[in-house]
Order: sequence, then C-alpha cells, then structure tokens
Amino acid sequence: MGIFAHIDAGKTTLVERILFECGAIQSPGSIEDGTTETDFLSEEIRRGISIQSAIIQVFHTFQNNKFTINIIDTPGHLDFEEQVNASLHIIDFAVLLIDVTEGVKTQTEIIFEKLKKNSIPVIYFLNKTDKGISRVSECIAEIEKLISGRLSPLFNFKKNNPEKVEFIFRKDLRDDPALLPFLEWSEELSAGYLQEPARIAELARLGFSKGFSHLQFSPVLAGSGLTGEGSIELLNCICLAEVSSSRREKHRAGAVGLIFKRQIHPELGRLSFFYSYKSLNAGQRVWSQEGETELSDIYLMNASKYSPMDKLEPYLVAATTSLSKIPVGSQFLEIVNSETFPIPEATIPKGQFGIVIEPKDGDKREKLLQALENITWEDQALSISISQETGHIELHGAGELHLEVSIARLKESIGDIFSVGKLRVSRYEKWIKNIRDTIFEHSIQDGKFRSGIIKASLEKANDFTKSVFFNQELRAEFREAIVSGFEEVMSHGNFNCEILGVNFRIHSLEMPMEDSSLTPVLIKIAVISFLKNALPESTQQIGPVSEIEVIVPTTSMGIVLSELERRSAKIFHTEKRWDGKTLIKGEVSTENVLGFTEGLRNMTKGKGFYTVNTIFSSLKCSIFN
Repeated sequence: MGIFAHIDAGKTTLVERILFECGAIQSPGSIEDGTTETDFLSEEIRRGISIQSAIIQVFHTFQNNKFTINIIDTPGHLDFEEQVNASLHIIDFAVLLIDVTEGVKTQTEIIFEKLKKNSIPVIYFLNKTDKGISRVSECIAEIEKLISGRLSPLFNFKKNNPEKVEFIFRKDLRDDPALLPFLEWSEELSAGYLQEPARIAELARLGFSKGFSHLQFSPVLAGSGLTGEGSIELLNCICLAEVSSSRREKHRAGAVGLIFKRQIHPELGRLSFFYSYKSLNAGQRVWSQEGETELSDIYLMNASKYSPMDKLEPYLVAATTSLSKIPVGSQFLEIVNSETFPIPEATIPKGQFGIVIEPKDGDKREKLLQALENITWEDQALSISISQETGHIELHGAGELHLEVSIARLKESIGDIFSVGKLRVSRYEKWIKNIRDTIFEHSIQDGKFRSGIIKASLEKANDFTKSVFFNQELRAEFREAIVSGFEEVMSHGNFNCEILGVNFRIHSLEMPMEDSSLTPVLIKIAVISFLKNALPESTQQIGPVSEIEVIVPTTSMGIVLSELERRSAKIFHTEKRWDGKTLIKGEVSTENVLGFTEGLRNMTKGKGFYTVNTIFSSLKCSIFN
C-alpha cells in the first residue's frame, strides 16, 4: 500500500497512527518533535518533511485472519517526485490523502494522474476532519471534479453527532443506500440484492472485495491521522480488498524481483530495496543486465530498522546489499540468457537545476567525488558532471529544495570541505527539423574498411525524450555503436547544450562485403558524422517553466502579487478561501523564481505557503532567444 498526498497533508502522521493501532509502537511519534518512525534522516527531522520514501511493515487482524501489510510512506514535496514514481512499480493499492482544510492541490492532481496512468486502485482519505469536518462535502465535490466521476463514501455522518463519521461496513449495518455502489457494478450481486434485500451488507462487502482492485468504484474515507479516526477502517478496507492478479503478473518472464529504491544505511551500507514476485532465499543466484549475482543477504526493513531473513515469501518488500549495481526500476531474474535484456534507450535527464561544488583544498577532491558518488547512487534524481574545460564539478537535481537538502547531507557526511556556487537552471536544445530517409556510410584506407550503408531518419519527437529506434534486427555491437554515437552528439548541440525531442530511426544497415573488428567503430563514426552534419539550424534553445501555487494571508496578497509580477510571472487565478487566506496560481520561467521561497517567508512573516511544479513538456516550455 502506497500513501500519497500533497505536502503537509498528514501522510506521516497517519502512518504513525497506523503503527500505534497495530501495536508496532507504544505511542505515535510527532513530526514537530522529530520522533516519527519513517522520518529518520537528520534533514527530515530538522525540516519536518519527508525526503525519501520509507517502508514499514505492520500486522493487522481482520475477520479473524492476520494480514501483513507493507506500507510505503512517500514524500509530498515535488522535488522528491522520483521517490513517488519508483513506488508505483510495486504497490497493489494507493491511499491518496486530501487535507480537508486545504482541498485538492496541484500536487494532488499530479499524483492522481500518475495513479490513473498506472491503473492503481485508490482509496481517497479525507484527512484532518478534527480541524475541518464542515468541509468534507466540499472536498468530495473537488475530488469528483478531479476524477470526472462519482466517489463512493465508506462513511456516514453520525445522526446523533454530525461532527463525527462512522464506517458503513459495520456488523450492525443492515440497510443503507450508501452500500449500493459497492454491489451495483456486478450483475450477479445486483440480482442477489433484488432477490434478498436483507443481504445488502454482505453483498456490498463482497462487491468491495472483488470490485475495488478492478477500478469499479472510487471509495472515500474520512478521518484524522492525529486522532486515529478512520485509520483502522482504512486497514480493514485494504484487508477486505482482493489484489488483482493481473497487476502482480505485469512482469517479464522469469522475473523474481524488482528494485524500486536505494538507501545508504548507517550500519549495512548500500541497500537496494526490492519487491519479490516469487519466493527467494538468501544465497540464491539471480541474473540482471549487470550479469549473474548471488543474493547474499535479505533484510526485512521497518524504516531504518532491519531483520535478517533466510527466506522471503512472494509479494513482500525487502532489501539487500548484493544488488547495488542494478538500477532502480529494473527487474532481476532467474538465470536466463543475456539476450532477454534490450539496450536501454537514451532518455531525458532529470536534473534541471545545477550547482557548482568545489573542494576548498585540492587534496579533498577525491573525498568530495566519493561522497557525491554515494549520494547520486542513492538518489537517482541527482547526477554529477565534470566540465572538460575547467574541471568544475556540478551537481544536478530536481529543484531548489532537492539540491539544498543534498548539499546539507553532503556536509553532514564529509564536513564543510567544499564551497558551493550559485544555483542555476539547466537549458537544453529542442530538435525542430525532420530529416527523412538519408543514406550514409564511413570508410578508411581507400574504402578497404567500411561501416556499411546506413539508411536513417531524424524525427521531431512529440515530447522532450530522445530515443533510438531500430527497424531492422542488428547485432548487439552494432546497436551499441549506433546508440553510443547518437548519445555523444546529442550531449552537445549548437548552443553547447544537451539536445532533446528527437527520434533517431535506423531503417536498415547494409553490411560491407568484408565484416571486420573495425566495423562497429566505423558505424559509430558514420553516425557521428551524419548527426553533426545535420545539426546546423536543427535546434533551438529552451528552458523549463514552473507552475506555482501560493497560499498567503489575504492581507499579504498585494505585496506577494507585486513580487510575482517583478519576476515576470503569469497569474492565472486568485481565489479567497474560507480561512482568511488567498490562493494564487500562475506560471513563471524557472530561472525567475529561484529564491522566491525565502522572500515569501519574509513577506508573509512565515505564514505563506508555496508549492512549485517544474515542468518540461511539449505544451509548456520557454524559448530563449
């Protein structure tokens, strides 16, 4: 079960309550006191936010059966979106929290689209009803607008106390129209209800059990992670629902697990978290694109705590130190032929923000590079580059906060041995031309050695990815040569920026009369030469845009709008809210919004709230002349 929400909606607080209700902890921890189980990094405790996803395991008894539930508590801030994306590979169900005092936010919309795209069943949980019970109906309307459909409440307001809600799947519930959505989707269950209306509660439970994983309805609960209201009901629903076998079977033949998270553990070192498709034993040999490996150890993880395991059952989450070379999102298999792994396509870089990091003393450079290698191994949304001209080291990340946290963690691990430059936003080049069906080759020694005749096209992509496609089956070394040449040219375009938004399609390769060991090298040279000749006037420089959502006291709205205007922001919407605050939505070039967080804090005396979604899509981009 994955728990998702916009920032500060109460995910971690709800998880603490679940741990307490299941007997895993003696009392719920507090974010303010830094005592929660899942936020254990020093930066998480200091800032009061989740930086990485945390995995915990609880045991819950429902209908006399004991269930094991793996819970993934994901970060809410968009700078740590990669943690959210990785968890989507493995979850059976999602819980999407909505703070009733805030309603649906931009982050809620983004998360919903991800869950919808991946066909993940969702329970909507209206949190903080202890502070905003009067807004429950309004919140339901907002969610129904978001999902373009009807929600099916799993609760009623108590007749004798309208400030409280009660779960509808109760033993004493015999006849309630609220149960109908959970059986009406099934002709068989509907017919059973018409024949025996008194069985409505039984049939509704059965309908929920079978229909939820197949997306037949959109259930919603209401409660409070702080007080515990609704937490047990949430667990009961998860236990009641049947897991769709089709979801769990969406893995390649022979796969036994999938890597979805990395973490440098203070005691165990580099840990790779994985989801098991089949039963696994410590010491078992497995295979990936990195080759054959022994699964030397298996640990059952609960946040930072761990327990060694000799055997792991299917469909559980665990960690190991032995799969550190396998990338996040990759599956590992039973021993198979290496040809089952295709060459990966080149994709868009994730770090649109960059900052130069240099050691204060030259003899500390290797120590700094090792620390950077560790932190980029753990967080694949981070990357480093070293300038060939100056030797400068640059760290790239997903946003201001992402890099700020990463710098703080670096200093925590190796001390204040480096200096930091000014944050900048990366620019790229967008491919803007189609070049169809071009034929080229390369030869040396007066044609004695040839690459072979290559027929290829360069096509504008609809998005900002870049990919190589092969219309003809080629030997692995030839494919690698073509991909390598493509990546080399695409790394530096007309404006010395990385090129995005282009598909390189290889229609055919007519082999030379005499194939030699030089053929792959000549193919790569031919590709590089062709692409470089195609470069002039084929790209234009572009940069990212930030969608902003600002909540400020209405008394501060004027000064905040003036500051946004100074930063050339386009304001699309302002709305006065019920709590004396105003919501501002807009869009601004990402370069112009750097440093806005600190300014907002000063303008509103710490009462302003700001979220940003840095986007890079074909619909939203800035063109820089």
